[in-house]
Amino acid sequence: MITTERPTQLLIGGSWRPGEGEKTFDVVEPATSDVMARAAVASPADVDAAVKAARAAFEAGAWSNAAASARAKVLYKIAELIRSNAERLATRATR
Repeated sequence: MITTERPTQLLIGGSWRPGEGEKTFDVVEPATSDVMARAAVASPADVDAAVKAARAAFEAGAWSNAAASARAKVLYKIAELIRSNAERLATRATR
C-alpha cells in the first residue's frame, strides 16, 4: 500500500514532467515490503536534460556567483537544520 502520495514526475529545470515513456517504479520499504511511493523512470534523454538544466542554472545562478562567505552561511544553516531535526530525519530514514 502506498503510504505517501508523491509526484511520479521528474523535476528538471524547475518544472515537473513525466519521464520519457511515462514509466514508474515502486519505492519499497525494506522492513515491511510496503510500497511507500512511485517514482518516475528517467531515460538517458531525461538525464541529459537534467544535467544541461543543472549546468545552466549553476552557471547563471546566484550560488556560483556568491562569495564564499555567503555560501558558507547557507551551508552552516543547512547543518543547523539537520542537527535540530536529526531525530525526525533518522526515523524517516530507518522506518
